Amino acid sequence: MSNKLADNVVRMTNEELIGLAKNPFLDTETRMAIAKNHYTRAKVYLAKNRGLDKETRDYLWSDECAKGYILKVEMICAGHYMDDPEMYWELYNNYPSMWTRSKWRAVRCFTGLWSWQDGNRYTPGDLLTEIFNTKLDPKQLAEEGDMMNRYVLRSTLDSLVRHPNCELNLAIRLSTCEFEQTRALAFKKIVELSK
Repeated sequence: MSNKLADNVVRMTNEELIGLAKNPFLDTETRMAIAKNHYTRAKVYLAKNRGLDKETRDYLWSDECAKGYILKVEMICAGHYMDDPEMYWELYNNYPSMWTRSKWRAVRCFTGLWSWQDGNRYTPGDLLTEIFNTKLDPKQLAEEGDMMNRYVLRSTLDSLVRHPNCELNLAIRLSTCEFEQTRALAFKKIVELSK
């Protein structure tokens, strides 16, 4: 039996895998062994790991590792792609089902709805505008019969206005929405962006 940590990942319990996946000081070989393991929950913790190296990060993003959007969302939120705006667009464009199956996850990833994480502060401004236009415009949602909770919708629109990358055209659109608090925040943002 090998004493090497990476060689023993296959023998570990789920609890041990999770503990190891959270460790930011692992070598790339051990991280890759966890990423290639069948236990999805450990991969989610690995995707959130601040010490994640580029090789493991890119493997976790690949369709070979996971065909869905959950690991990708976690890596965006953890800030692993904050210097690569194309990855935000790739996630948005390639997984439209995320907005119907798990809208809260999509909103958290791109707008930082209830809490700012490293990555969601870097969503490109043009993507925020696209998200509003196609997924969060209250008039469009009403026409489509989307029953998104009014409080959640207002909070989501507020998070769009508060986002560091909110552009002037989006702030202007939000200044005309039906929610008074959102309008007030949008007017404040317009003043800030017009200086």
